[in-house]
Amino acid sequence: MQTYRAAPSAFLVFGVMCGALALLGAIAAYVSDMSWLPVLIPVCAFALACIWLSRFRLTFGPDQLSYASLFGSLRSLPVTAIVSVEPAGRTGPLESPLTVIVRSSSGEELRVNAKIFPREAVRRLFALGKR
Repeated sequence: MQTYRAAPSAFLVFGVMCGALALLGAIAAYVSDMSWLPVLIPVCAFALACIWLSRFRLTFGPDQLSYASLFGSLRSLPVTAIVSVEPAGRTGPLESPLTVIVRSSSGEELRVNAKIFPREAVRRLFALGKR
């Protein structure tokens, strides 16, 4: 069994975005008499992003595939029941544009946010559909 979590690059992206804003806020607060609140806001945003990213799990077991996220409970599909793995043609307003749909023989769908996982996990996910 192997479990994948959000890739370090996902944390890096949020770190750069929030870090740049925090740096600008720190410079502005240092050179003027303004509040340090503009530094605190991006730091808190980064902390929330880290919590969100840390909740993603994609687990490849010997007989099942499991996926969990912060706002979605743990969902699993038997590997033998997987009939297709493909990019989502349409995504919802709260979904990543890089959502992957795993379909089972019973018609159940597992929608995976593939953008935040390492490439190896995404390749392995697509390989399940080629069996």
